[in-house]
Amino acid sequence: MAYVYAIVVDDIVRYVGKGTGKRLLRHVQKMHQILRARAAGEVVRATHLHNRMARAWRNGSILEVITLIDGLTDDEAFAKEIEIIATYSTSQLWNKTLGGDKPPPRTESHTPERIERIRASNVKTWSDPQLREQQSQEKKVHWLNPEYREKVHGPQRGKSSPSRSAAATARWARPEFCEMMDQIHNDPSRKDERSNRTRRGWETRRAKAK
Repeated sequence: MAYVYAIVVDDIVRYVGKGTGKRLLRHVQKMHQILRARAAGEVVRATHLHNRMARAWRNGSILEVITLIDGLTDDEAFAKEIEIIATYSTSQLWNKTLGGDKPPPRTESHTPERIERIRASNVKTWSDPQLREQQSQEKKVHWLNPEYREKVHGPQRGKSSPSRSAAATARWARPEFCEMMDQIHNDPSRKDERSNRTRRGWETRRAKAK
């Protein structure tokens, strides 16, 4: 299923997009890749969006990626993307188009050789102690902001989303799933590996499912 998401910078919606799977997280991952490469002295070309995100992050802004509407077909998500973008001014958003643009088919795959080049590049980049120290100092800037600490460790941190809670309830409602978990729970070879806290969690979920 597809969804529509937004990138929020300091509580202001800056980008609206459509995606599936973990698409909404890849912009942040790409931003960090760009920051690390540039900190290592590499010349990196980036999109308008990723350049704006990287600049905001370096200036100490708080970036969040949130799902606006979930459970859509691709066509519904594209339509909603256009509709939501139209509610914001073009000066506020970092979108370069009005939405609904279907990306071209992906032709490049992550071959073993490409994966190895990426791994080697990351190892080389992070072997520089000055780079590690610089990144550490920049990260501390965010933790000096009480609003950022509250969002990371606030009362909502660690709570399951409604969709995840519903999925977990559905799993524990199936007798075969409960039976499988009971077998794992009672396996003598694994008992020593589990903490009392984990066992209590399993017992609580089994009790709720009955």
